[in-house]
Amino acid sequence: MIKLLPNFLSVLRIVLAFFLFINIRSHHPVIACWIVFAGGLTDFFDGYLARRLQQTSALGGLLDPLADKIFFGALFIALLLEHNLSIWFFSVFVLRDSMLLLGTMFIKTKHIEYEFTPTFLSKINTCLQFLFGLIALLYPNSSALFVLIGIISVTTVLSGFLYFVRFMSKVFG
Repeated sequence: MIKLLPNFLSVLRIVLAFFLFINIRSHHPVIACWIVFAGGLTDFFDGYLARRLQQTSALGGLLDPLADKIFFGALFIALLLEHNLSIWFFSVFVLRDSMLLLGTMFIKTKHIEYEFTPTFLSKINTCLQFLFGLIALLYPNSSALFVLIGIISVTTVLSGFLYFVRFMSKVFG
């Protein structure tokens, strides 16, 4: 049973995304903050436990980033619909993740052996996005939020660029 825990935590984050979206749209920011906090914990512990218990798997390697995309997609779409997120910031998120998805699909369809591991910058970016969720929900007009948006935009673009370089070296290197 303990072997399934890391993947269960990723699936739990996907389920939490639904409740996050509902609570943001229903104007329950404190509940939404607790959901963001829980999402951050599941993200940390699914990776930590998978490594600690030596339970890394191909399924977990797909589930974890998928859970992140769904969770942050729910967060960003809900905030966008509530007019608490700019379209340009949302676009940066969508463009990078679309690029990652297309690259992954290309590699899979060409049957290229590739280990999908997150970059350190991408891990930092994910942590910043969880922090963004908390601040955006509790302090939507704070100057800290605007600074964080700038930092996340830079780390999102840079991590996307690093993935692109990795992709190009794998496909053409």
